[in-house]
Amino acid sequence: MKESFEIIEGQNLVVHEFAHILDHMHGLSGSTAALREAYEVYLENIESKQDDLTPDCATPLGEMVDHVNTHDETMLRPPEEYFAVLTELFFTNPAAIYDDYPNLYRELVGIYGLNMAAIMGSANETI
Repeated sequence: MKESFEIIEGQNLVVHEFAHILDHMHGLSGSTAALREAYEVYLENIESKQDDLTPDCATPLGEMVDHVNTHDETMLRPPEEYFAVLTELFFTNPAAIYDDYPNLYRELVGIYGLNMAAIMGSANETI
């Protein structure tokens, strides 16, 4: 119910599972250069900063807090999970993606047919 009344950045189960269904049907995770590049950056951030983790734009807030000082393999998310969390973020805080990875943001606009940053008033430029 909380998700229905308050947008919680990167934490929306309905959107997350919807992304999994679309990914399963259309093979979206890792399907574009921007998605693959962002996923590689995500993996590099985990690998290079294990002691002082600096999560990327698709790491949910709770996961940042829980794993900053206790990195383990549960933090390593496969491409399908990365895509689902990225989709949550696209619909709840698109500016986080737009600001960090404009090319990735454009890919998500192409996938979903929506410019969420403009809809939510968080982007000044036309995509």
